[in-house]
Amino acid sequence: MVSSAENAPEGWVVVASRVAPEYLQVFEDLLRSASVQAVSRPDLVSSSTSYRYDLLVRQEQLGAAQLALAPFGERNPDNEIVEAPGSDDVSDEESDAAFEALQHLFDAADRLCHHPDSQRAADDLSRATDAVVASRPPWGMDAAFWKKAGELAGECRAQVDAYESMEAIQTLAEQLRSLLRDHI
Repeated sequence: MVSSAENAPEGWVVVASRVAPEYLQVFEDLLRSASVQAVSRPDLVSSSTSYRYDLLVRQEQLGAAQLALAPFGERNPDNEIVEAPGSDDVSDEESDAAFEALQHLFDAADRLCHHPDSQRAADDLSRATDAVVASRPPWGMDAAFWKKAGELAGECRAQVDAYESMEAIQTLAEQLRSLLRDHI
């Protein structure tokens, strides 16, 4: 599963290679949540028109890193994530419903950015969060992104339910909106 580490610094191994820039932060966050120190570097074999990154971890943390990243896709022999698990068997209806839930989640987050005390936006966020968490990613959408969206939506809903700080609600809603923006 780990790619050739012939050009990795001593004590470090490449745990994922040719990671697309839009997924790099998601992978780094997943590793950080598993208490794994990771660094990224430009992939040394990428062409000048296709920017990709290698994700390296310390040798002694390899097992934890592989465990943290294992659910997020199949890898080819070059350790590139090529497909999200189960994405090929998502029906068109299921895919459409999941994408619609993501759109509703974005809309609710956007409204909470402007009106963190809106009960209607809070209700919409709760329904959309439940739908996203309960469904598989739409066709073509990365499983790691989908998981991150569900987790962040859950954090935002918890903050709305606690109703302790309008600023905290706005901050989480802005993070969620920002995460979803390029996928809507």
